[in-house]
Amino acid sequence: MTKTSLVFFLAVALPIQAQITTAKYSTPFTLPIASLTDPTKLATLKGERAAKPRLQKCLYWLAYDKEQGKKPVIVLGESAK
Repeated sequence: MTKTSLVFFLAVALPIQAQITTAKYSTPFTLPIASLTDPTKLATLKGERAAKPRLQKCLYWLAYDKEQGKKPVIVLGESAK
């Protein structure tokens, strides 16, 4: 997956969460995802598949949060703030 694909994924997933007005979750769940999707860090990646490990880590954290009872859409929304 390329950096462009990751940016597209985030551009599609993050607007979905914008419809949610109340966030019930704390920062510790969103911190890893916020760090992985930081636009300034993504801009420094080189190579065709440079963003793939970041996307895999994001998916891991979203799955982990889901197992902990958090909604992935809300976690993505909080991490984008």
